Amino acid sequence: MNVEIIDRNGYGDPDRVHRSAYHLLLDQGRFFTPAARPGGMKSIYGAERTQRTTAADPDPIARTAAPVCGFAHRYRRIVSMATDLPTVAQLREIPATLTAEVTEREIDANGHMNVVYYLRHGIVAADALLRTTGLDDRYRAERGFGLFTTEHHLRYHSELRLGDSLAVHTRVLERSAKAVHMMTFLVDQGRDRLANTLEILLVHVDLHERRSAPMPHDLAAELDELITVSGKLEWAAPVTGVMGIRR
Repeated sequence: MNVEIIDRNGYGDPDRVHRSAYHLLLDQGRFFTPAARPGGMKSIYGAERTQRTTAADPDPIARTAAPVCGFAHRYRRIVSMATDLPTVAQLREIPATLTAEVTEREIDANGHMNVVYYLRHGIVAADALLRTTGLDDRYRAERGFGLFTTEHHLRYHSELRLGDSLAVHTRVLERSAKAVHMMTFLVDQGRDRLANTLEILLVHVDLHERRSAPMPHDLAAELDELITVSGKLEWAAPVTGVMGIRR
């Protein structure tokens, strides 16, 4: 793996991996505009995909497109049964762990903030909250442990444009001896609306053995405090229901 996409835990940084994949697809013509593609809005999930996958040298990216598309359709039905979204007033009951403005660098060809940066802001906000528990660079260097993301789910509710002000609010929902379940909520400050949610499942890992390991008592106690605070809120986190702590 390219060293430029390695994070502090020594594995692929999700933000950089997503950006690398995005630009790879862009360079190979997998992302397109009606003007840039023969046949107008013909999708890689349609006739073009069929043609590629039946060729002598099938395209591995195109070959995996149809199953992903079908999964997304089923996934939307699962998500639609999840808890109602919280109001902005409810979200502001949680202190923001990140505030920012949408920069020109984050704007894509559609004139709004690219999906990669929704993920980035959510990860940074979650990391900021985890740092308050002591899980920081010093923890990784001196104690040899870190948290690895094993699964995440993004939902997009509204777009953000250049110069828009955003705030990310973060909850720790639950934990086990080795895992943490979190959720971030990205708010469009100017329009008072929820723009994005990020649900994350992380595993505590021994950075030398590269295997999951129980959390030390002091870290577990700090996380339990955050879980208690989260549990006192009168609104349920709109989790997908397809990921979480195994019981």
